[in-house]
Amino acid sequence: MTETTTLYEHDWVLVTMNGQAPVDNSRVTLRLESPENGQGRIFGDASCNRYFGTYTLVQPSVEIGRLASTLMACPDPLMKQEQAFLSELEQVTRLEQDENILVLANASGDKSLTFEAETGLVSGRIISEAGQLPEKAVVMVSIEDVSQQDARLFTIGVNEMRLDQAEQSPISFVVPYAPSLVKDNHRYSLSVRVMEDGRLTYINTSQVSLELDSGVNNPVIVNVEVVE
Repeated sequence: MTETTTLYEHDWVLVTMNGQAPVDNSRVTLRLESPENGQGRIFGDASCNRYFGTYTLVQPSVEIGRLASTLMACPDPLMKQEQAFLSELEQVTRLEQDENILVLANASGDKSLTFEAETGLVSGRIISEAGQLPEKAVVMVSIEDVSQQDARLFTIGVNEMRLDQAEQSPISFVVPYAPSLVKDNHRYSLSVRVMEDGRLTYINTSQVSLELDSGVNNPVIVNVEVVE
């Protein structure tokens, strides 16, 4: 990413809603596809579910259409946050970008939603024991909070790569993340999952620890093995 992040084609991560930080272990995102004639698609993670819709932008004015979402169920704090977020998002009328910060305001002028760009980066290479990864495979590389063994893993950054053709390893990757999601005294690791036709076929079996304090990691080497 450049010093000032482009508005389109990447995730913005929610840092405050009506002045309040998101609930713990939640990642709420917004992505705007590049518009054509001022109109485009909007989508992201609402806390539990994926949402999607359309928007019209003539900066700084923006209009967001009715949003739809998937129908998963999550714990109450996440569901309540999701409902509030989608309601606030549909009421947005103004968009302001200041370098790596994006602010959405409603008709009353309240700056209800503030996002930050994913300026942290983890880069590296994936090495497959089979020597290559197959055509049409989906490679999901994610940064996960592994601090609490009994809690569900919390993903703070993800990159999903679709291979148009078989690729010989090592395969390079970059995973962006929002620095605000990194907490003191928490432990983070990198996870790689390779899917073929909806089946998990490769995975890293050894934990790959990360140091995220600096915002940029040295190249990380991840070995993946065939799932038996």
